[in-house]
Amino acid sequence: MRKLPLIAVLCFALPFLGYSQFGNESPVPYFRYSVTGGLGPALLYGDLNKQQIGGALYLRGDYFITHGLSIGLELQEGVLRGVDKDSTVVDSINVLRKTTNFFHAAVLAVNF
Repeated sequence: MRKLPLIAVLCFALPFLGYSQFGNESPVPYFRYSVTGGLGPALLYGDLNKQQIGGALYLRGDYFITHGLSIGLELQEGVLRGVDKDSTVVDSINVLRKTTNFFHAAVLAVNF
């Protein structure tokens, strides 16, 4: 019965230790920083009948501190649109519901 915890530790710890690197960093050179970007469609989901496709873009930068540890910043910006097919009566006035939303986001990440 006392061997069960030892067997459990060996089964779970040894695979993780086998993949880790001890000592100096890898001799293979790698870049210290990375910059990526992209753009694509953005859709607004809600109670409006027709969703119009808006645009969105992102920019991400990473800096590798050591092998396996990096810090990064991601910026996002875009527009969301939607419109009703039929007008709605509000206080005896026909109103066409329509929306345009601009969004901005920033994410600070630490990866290890």
